[in-house]
Amino acid sequence: MGEFDDETLRRSPEELRSLKEMTQGLRFQVGDLATVEVTEDLLALIDPEDAVKECLFPVRVTESELWVAMADPQDKGLIARLQEKTGRIIRPVLVGENQLKRYVSWHYEPR
Repeated sequence: MGEFDDETLRRSPEELRSLKEMTQGLRFQVGDLATVEVTEDLLALIDPEDAVKECLFPVRVTESELWVAMADPQDKGLIARLQEKTGRIIRPVLVGENQLKRYVSWHYEPR
C-alpha cells in the first residue's frame, strides 16, 4: 500500500466536515487517530485479524473501558463481540473511513 507519513495519517478537512455532519444529534465521540498515542499494549487489545476484517483501531483504554475507532459505531453485534473478547465496556469512536483504513493497514497488516 506504500509508505505513510504523519501527513498521510491525518484526517483531511473534508473528512472532518463530513464526520461532524454525520454525527449531529448522535451520541458518538468523534476522533482523530493522529492524536492517539499508539503503543504495542494498546494495539494488542484488538486481535489483528479482527482489526483488519472489521476495520477497528483501539484509541484509549482504562481498566474497565476500551474506546475503539470503527467505521460503524452503531454495529451493536460487533460491539457485543468486542466486549466479550476484551472483557471491557466498548466505547465506539467514529473516525473517517480513509484515516481508519490507513491506520489499520499501517499497524495491523503484515508487511
